[in-house]
Amino acid sequence: MKNRFLSIDEHLQSFSSRLKENQESNKFKGAKALIKSKKEGCTQMSEVAVSEDAFVLDILAYFFKERLSPSQLNDELRDIAARMLWTAVQASRRMDAIPRPPKGIPSPKWLVTEAVQIAFRMANNNCIYAAVKNTVALKWKSAYEIAKQTGQVSAQSMRLGGSSESRPYGFSLSSEPSFAISTPENVAWAQSAKTSMYVFYGFSGDISTPSFPNGQDKNQSFKLTAQTLGKTLQHLHPTSDVKVVQAWTKDIIIRELEAADKPIKQVHIVAHGDSGWISLAYGFGRGNRINGRISRINALSVSENEKALQTLKDEDALVAGFLTRGLSASKKTKIKGNHASNAFWQIWGCFSGWATTKFNGDPDDAEWDKYFKRLNFGQARLDGIAVEIAKTFGVKCTAARGKGGLEFWHGTSGKQVLRNTRSTAAVLPFWVWLTRQSKWHTYDSGGTELPKAFVIGEEKDAAVLTKPKPPSWLTDIYYQQLVVP
Repeated sequence: MKNRFLSIDEHLQSFSSRLKENQESNKFKGAKALIKSKKEGCTQMSEVAVSEDAFVLDILAYFFKERLSPSQLNDELRDIAARMLWTAVQASRRMDAIPRPPKGIPSPKWLVTEAVQIAFRMANNNCIYAAVKNTVALKWKSAYEIAKQTGQVSAQSMRLGGSSESRPYGFSLSSEPSFAISTPENVAWAQSAKTSMYVFYGFSGDISTPSFPNGQDKNQSFKLTAQTLGKTLQHLHPTSDVKVVQAWTKDIIIRELEAADKPIKQVHIVAHGDSGWISLAYGFGRGNRINGRISRINALSVSENEKALQTLKDEDALVAGFLTRGLSASKKTKIKGNHASNAFWQIWGCFSGWATTKFNGDPDDAEWDKYFKRLNFGQARLDGIAVEIAKTFGVKCTAARGKGGLEFWHGTSGKQVLRNTRSTAAVLPFWVWLTRQSKWHTYDSGGTELPKAFVIGEEKDAAVLTKPKPPSWLTDIYYQQLVVP
């Protein structure tokens, strides 16, 4: 088979030659490029570049079979056009047919370059994208329709003064002059219709001791589950930025959320869990890491409450009480403000779904017993970790509770979904899902449990949350994104 890099080089030389031929004759008049002659069943295009917005309109018309007017075009549609073209390139398995976007991230700036324009027209005229065209359009249809509404409502607001009531659900409009803005953070959100989503994953508890916190876990189960979840979210929310982050300490989660530059729509954490914490560095170093911390804090010459506060801050785990007592007010306010309206969290850990908790200590180990019991701060019960997250950040939060917690599952090359064993290969996709005795529970921003659980941000009837095997509506999303990356 021809070397791929040689093939890319040949195509780029062809692009360069074609550019030279066109530079003299093309004046970038912005004319429509579609020509209604037929070749091999594909609508033929002129292989001459046009103005930037004209090409964006050409791409949208190619996939959605309707031609928008220049006045309907907005930044969201430009971004969707770029992502759609790159999706089609990936799905066609012809990565050498068009210049790659910088760092593999398609942008409007990349889309409208002369080299990309001409490469696309040449590829189309050879029917390269015909087989995937409709599937790509289906994948992006919802985002396209919402982006069109964004442009229409923005235009209406500019003419009539507008109102927040006319804004499409889930979007902040980039050109709505009357949009109510009360803080600098909201100004940033108003400048972008995109949201961000985070998938954090912890340490498995493997007996190996990699470097902390950026080493590689020998047991890849959490990482693969997080990556599968990340791909699922990206497929469901193509205009969101989905970030999968290794987080063996809560400080990484706090830092990422505090620095978010787009409104946070969803946060997922894949790790060991309990009612009182999310254990991000579970058993690290064969327990030596936590044992060292216990000895150090127990030896402090301060009050029990001060020791407990130091524990909340120093623990790698996200412990119940940290968000309430240990996180500074400024960080708390910043992170809460970074969330989009109706934001959602989900904890993919075994027993984090209890509404309240109590630290019972360890009667068989005096040092552990003191270390954990003082985290109750003298109270009979504390908010469970899921409830504390929901109340602190004003979000919905889902977690599981019940006998058995969650189990790992994986997908095969034949798209079967099977329960993991100790010999399961570390290959995507991986999922964690309920046992027969466990159940998802969702709490609202006031800490009240909702009648129906939300999973990956969507309200679900109990009937579709089948157990113990992950439901097909969830696993099928991963396989759909394999067809259209």
